[in-house]
Amino acid sequence: MKKQYSKTFIYLLTFMSLSSAFPVFADSNAQISFADVWKAVREHAPEIKGANHELESAHIFETRASRHWYPRIFAEGRAFSTNDPALTFMSQLGQRQISPYDLTPQTLNQPGNNFFERGTLEIDFPIYEGGAKTATAEASSLVAKEKALEAESIEAMQYAELANNYSTILSLQKQGQELQNLIHDVDATLAHYKIGTKSNPVGYSGLLGLKNLRNRIEGLLLENASRVSSLREQIRIVAEDLPENWTPQPENFLSFIKTNLSPKKIDEPPIQVRASRLAAEALEKSKIAERAKFLPKLGLFGTEDLYAGDRGSSTSYTAGAYLQWDLFSAGNYGAVDQAVHAAAAAQARADGLGEHALIERVSARAEAAALEKNLSILEDSAKLLAEQTAVARNLFQKGSINALQFIEVLSRRVDLIISRTEAEHGLARANAILVVQAGAERNP
Repeated sequence: MKKQYSKTFIYLLTFMSLSSAFPVFADSNAQISFADVWKAVREHAPEIKGANHELESAHIFETRASRHWYPRIFAEGRAFSTNDPALTFMSQLGQRQISPYDLTPQTLNQPGNNFFERGTLEIDFPIYEGGAKTATAEASSLVAKEKALEAESIEAMQYAELANNYSTILSLQKQGQELQNLIHDVDATLAHYKIGTKSNPVGYSGLLGLKNLRNRIEGLLLENASRVSSLREQIRIVAEDLPENWTPQPENFLSFIKTNLSPKKIDEPPIQVRASRLAAEALEKSKIAERAKFLPKLGLFGTEDLYAGDRGSSTSYTAGAYLQWDLFSAGNYGAVDQAVHAAAAAQARADGLGEHALIERVSARAEAAALEKNLSILEDSAKLLAEQTAVARNLFQKGSINALQFIEVLSRRVDLIISRTEAEHGLARANAILVVQAGAERNP
């Protein structure tokens, strides 16, 4: 029995450890925090996975290229049957078993079929190769840094998109609740007051106005629900682990922006620009590699050979230095000019991207600052308009104002709700642009 309890305890511990390692959202209507949603997106987003694989590949290539000064050691083995006079003689000579009989014209010309084995171990140690491999190693290091920035940029884009969509849902949920409260006010007014008949044009016009206002609010609620549903589904598809009817945790929109979508001010070029400039620098190195094709190559080498046959076996060695120089190779001509133009084009693209990003940054900062002030004004206006609505309702109930005047106040509330929601969405978009540009500078 104790053994059975022990197994059960081990199974329970295993399940608990696995459960803590991965977020589990059992409740189909769970309210899930932004941090948990971002964790799921970060683990499953194909773009982030692809960027990380590219980065790992670049690091491996960088390591490989840095070993260019290592000697090359390789081996070769052959077993063959031949009646070729020259190959037969040299193979027997390699065994160091030549006899006077082997030097007769008949034996040299007609050696018959012979079986030999040959093994070679060789080392090649390059000393100078025109700087090609050194340039390749430097270029690979720049590419690795570029890929690191690209991976960071892609992660920042995924983060900014998620934060933008998540905050938009929060904003829309707030808008939906306020519109729902407003439509209750309209319904209560329609239910409790006889504000007009066709024989009373002014009162009847007010009745039609209230019904029209209700239809407008109902249409806005339908649009609101559709947008919320669409955004939640977009996030769920990317995150994969979220339940179908998940909802964000309730949070004030501006508090969320300040915590999760408020990038630090950066004065250096945006991350995408820095990545493109590193790519241009890497192409600059290709000019050196292309020029090296016209330069000599120097190195040391050594070989150890083993010959074996029916007479025995023996070894021999060869060591020395070599000089290689392509005096003419038609395919190399124009390669340097091509590399020059490719590097210049990459640099021009990086400069263009930098100008565009700078304009985008300035515009986003100005827009974010203006929208923050506008939201502050709208919040103040909302308080004033709420007070005005209460006063207008009281006056309407007393008959001091007619239905049309009361409808005007309610319509202003609808307009203000829409304006504030649009301003919140604009602020989220502007901050998302700055987060993408900042990369790692964003708040975690």
